[in-house]
Amino acid sequence: NIEVICINDGSLDNTLSILETWKRKNLFEMIVYDQNNIGVSTSRNRGIELSTGENIIFLDADDKISPLFVELLINAIEGNDVSYCKVTRKECEINNNTKKEPISESNIEVMRKLIYTPREYGFSTYMYKKDLLISNQVFFNIDTRYGEDREFLWKYLCYCKRASFVNEKMYFYRLNVNSVTNKNITWDITESMNAHNRVSKVLREQNSLVKEEYDGYMYSRGIWSYAKTFAVAKKKELFLKLRKEYDVDVCMRNLVNSTEKSVAISSILYFIISIFSL
Repeated sequence: NIEVICINDGSLDNTLSILETWKRKNLFEMIVYDQNNIGVSTSRNRGIELSTGENIIFLDADDKISPLFVELLINAIEGNDVSYCKVTRKECEINNNTKKEPISESNIEVMRKLIYTPREYGFSTYMYKKDLLISNQVFFNIDTRYGEDREFLWKYLCYCKRASFVNEKMYFYRLNVNSVTNKNITWDITESMNAHNRVSKVLREQNSLVKEEYDGYMYSRGIWSYAKTFAVAKKKELFLKLRKEYDVDVCMRNLVNSTEKSVAISSILYFIISIFSL
């Protein structure tokens, strides 16, 4: 009992033809919505509007989900506000067989995991209740090009009380090996700090118990991600601009004891390299 909504956001190849072919097979309820290229946020919002089911999941065009993904998350969300699993960046790790019992959690537990181990989850590894989205007006910000998915997830979690966690990797996030060194990397990626600030505002309005942790750790980690991206892409001028406009040293110092090993190690290396570059 699955409804599949495919938003064809102005593709220039034969994607639309392929989608129409699948629709004619009548294997499941399928809606194909064709539109001019207007961006991922508007496309996802359109999908929410077109949906008639009680629960919603998102699947990007280049990713994959386990055949168990929908079944296990549907069972887990019963009596809860959200259910979720883990993400993997290696297709061979995706779970196609094991059916673990879900673990009951509070929204605070979910949020803290998202703060301190964010790479283990993504907004697409969560199943959302449509009535909660609509009643609280949680949609994707169409004016945000970076960080719109995390903003959406965090705002939704603010209105959740109980969650259910399936401790399996069931969502495969396909990495674009050229994205980090892409010549198109610009200062614009720092716009995601605007999304961070909007989430912080909602957390404070809801008087969330994690508001201070979010402001502290997530802010520093955001700056860390920019520094890493600019450094790996060899964008020296952007890296220096980041150090000028943000207190990168303080943020790196906040992360040297991070539970994320890669974050902690790179933060320490940042100071070592800084010493030798003086």
